[in-house]
Order: sequence, then structure tokens, then C-alpha cells
Amino acid sequence: MNNGIANNILNSKIALCLLMNMLHYHTQKENIKLNITENMVNDIYYAFRFRDLSKEAVMILAESLIK
Repeated sequence: MNNGIANNILNSKIALCLLMNMLHYHTQKENIKLNITENMVNDIYYAFRFRDLSKEAVMILAESLIK
């Protein structure tokens, strides 16, 4: 039974939202600029949806977007 949005889509959108919120919070706290494009956000969403990312890979991704 389909209740609207598929679980993998919902989980990917939640993960993307959490990552973007964490990046925004950290950059505001440290007073640094986050340089991220719409294409990058789309690529990250695709990775969350279709790839098997470890927590370490997500941490490295977040670090690379902040620096």
C-alpha cells in the first residue's frame, strides 16, 4: 500500500534537509560562508537516494562543503 511518498524518497529528503540545516547552523556559528550550488544540492540528494553512503562519507562531504 502506497501512502503518498516512497520511503526511500522521504528518507533522502530528510537526510538532505538535516545536512543542509547542520551546514547552515555551523556556518552561521563560525561566521563563514557556505558556497554550495543548486547542482551540488541535487547531486547530494541523488547520492542519498541511490548510493550507499557511510556516516564517515557524509562527515567528509560536510567538511568539504564548509571549507
